[in-house]
Amino acid sequence: MYSRFIGSGRQLFSTIYSTVSQQQRRQFNVHEHTAMSLLRKNGILVPDFELASSADEVYTFARELERRTGRPQVMLKAQVLAGGRSRGEWSSGLAGGGVRLAAGADEARLLAQGMLGHRLRTRQTGPEGRPCHRLLVVEPAKPVREFYLAVAMDTGGSGGPILMAARLGGTGIEEAASSVVARPLGPEAALSGAGAAEVAERVLGLAGREAESAARFAQQLCRMFSASDATLLEVNPAAVDSHGQVLCLDCKLNVDSNARFRQPELCSARDWAQEDPRDATAAGCGLKYVGMDGDIGCLVNGAGLAMATMDIVKLHGGEPANFLDVGGTVTAKQVAQALDIIGSDGRVTAALVNIFGGIVRCDVVAEGLVSALQRLRPGLPVVVRLQGNRGSEARQLLRREGGAAVSVCECLDEAARMVRTAESLALASLGGFALGHTVLMVMLCS
Repeated sequence: MYSRFIGSGRQLFSTIYSTVSQQQRRQFNVHEHTAMSLLRKNGILVPDFELASSADEVYTFARELERRTGRPQVMLKAQVLAGGRSRGEWSSGLAGGGVRLAAGADEARLLAQGMLGHRLRTRQTGPEGRPCHRLLVVEPAKPVREFYLAVAMDTGGSGGPILMAARLGGTGIEEAASSVVARPLGPEAALSGAGAAEVAERVLGLAGREAESAARFAQQLCRMFSASDATLLEVNPAAVDSHGQVLCLDCKLNVDSNARFRQPELCSARDWAQEDPRDATAAGCGLKYVGMDGDIGCLVNGAGLAMATMDIVKLHGGEPANFLDVGGTVTAKQVAQALDIIGSDGRVTAALVNIFGGIVRCDVVAEGLVSALQRLRPGLPVVVRLQGNRGSEARQLLRREGGAAVSVCECLDEAARMVRTAESLALASLGGFALGHTVLMVMLCS
């Protein structure tokens, strides 16, 4: 029952939509067109739409939609993985954001020329924006009313799936987050008929056919959330049409990346062009990378040691720039690739390698480091701490072939202090000497 509130809407939004900066990401986003296709496959009503990758295709699809609907107007929606598209700014100078209403096919083609191949900046993309390579050409809806409905994992509270609903939907939902009502669901995200009716009637304020359609809609969302291994399935807005039917006008779908063996189609739809290039590079190398806000690069094998080492770095006044897990079967080539990825981050200003070899051989790691060190920026100091399987051989190799920029030690506290000192020197050097004292933190545990 809704007497079991689990927090205010604003608190929930803060938890569910917060940027992951201090923990490993376990999800990826798919484009709206993929989510809408999946909704339609699951029996959920969506507007008629086509996916276009050129201005000429936009024109063709707009004419086709006009033939099917009898109306010349079409909506153009930029397929960019970021919120706030309608208020975004185009690198082309086109005004009006990433969601545009065109009066007809000719205007649609003209608008598409200012959208496709350009970057859209929103409040979620940063100043560089994200590229737009495809547009959703959509039949405009004429809703009688709109509302908000989502199923999400409440990682900051119950730890399980929750259903969120609000009578207000659309671009203002985050500003009106306090109006969102949340209900915990079971482990399988199941919603009973009585629970769905309560959502429709008490929370959304619907009655009659509209309430029945909304209740059915909510149950369908919950089933799709579970079946797709989602961490978020958000419909904003959902709309009630003139016939009392509920349909989805916009959808966001995030999928648990650990479920890729169960969701091959969704995983194949992942658009790496929309993500941090370092994430894509790391994934291609079989590495797990998460960018953070600090300036001390981190290369990790084992999340436990990674977190402990980052705690020690923070204890000594540093801030990690990333989490990078190379895994327990890492090769020298992968270690070199990992170091290349971290070295490509211009924000990184200092380097620590913390290796505890169990299954992983320290000398294999050292071979990879030596290979990558030859490509790093001149004067890039790397502090290396090696312990465990073949650690002595690894330390000898690094002292012999690592170069003057590498400092080898055996104590973690000493390594953290050394890397912090190197970071301070790097920041000072920005004022007048060569750019590039960077600290790389490599942590391997098995």
